Amino acid sequence: MNICAVCGKELQDSTLIEWEAMPGIAWHADCDWTSDGRAWFEAQRRANPRLNRQVELRTMGLEQQCQECGHEQSVNPTAIGMDPSPWDVNCTACGEYWPDAVNASRNQDIVSALWRLRRDFELGQWDVGHEDDLSVLDSHLPTTSRHSCALGGQFSFTARVRCQRCAAMLPVRSWFHYGYQKR
Repeated sequence: MNICAVCGKELQDSTLIEWEAMPGIAWHADCDWTSDGRAWFEAQRRANPRLNRQVELRTMGLEQQCQECGHEQSVNPTAIGMDPSPWDVNCTACGEYWPDAVNASRNQDIVSALWRLRRDFELGQWDVGHEDDLSVLDSHLPTTSRHSCALGGQFSFTARVRCQRCAAMLPVRSWFHYGYQKR
């Protein structure tokens, strides 16, 4: 029998919340938004650096300040949100990104591979071979929409999110985020 980590009641196959950084632990979605649920989860984040990293890297509108020029902008993880099927790809030289470069409905194998790589990045289990895996996936990007930027860059799964003002790599140093201007 599986037990909710928040309320202690039996877990059904209904809506559950689970994080890869906490294997074997789940809780009811209804418990997640209670004050006890929020307090429990925040305590888990403080106690588990891998969970905290994973949650932060999945945060929409994660604030970033460029270490080169001081520009402040936000970043979003790609393929998360209301429609998690499209995957955005960054430019190798500037802060532009290609929205919806691949879509899970048409490129399920590619997006599954990207999700596996993202999970390893989020959990801090990244090594040089993972970037090689990203490079191999570039051959699957549509060539009709691929273009280069004024700085000579190309859209690539190996490109990390960059500052939109000066093109320096942002502190999140992620292949799985895209940057946008804060309002």
